[in-house]
Amino acid sequence: MEVKLMVMVPGFLAKGIDID
Repeated sequence: MEVKLMVMVPGFLAKGIDID
């Protein structure tokens, strides 16, 4: 679960920055 969270955290941030 920790690994998935770490992967989702950076992935979500990257998507947010890309949209911004």
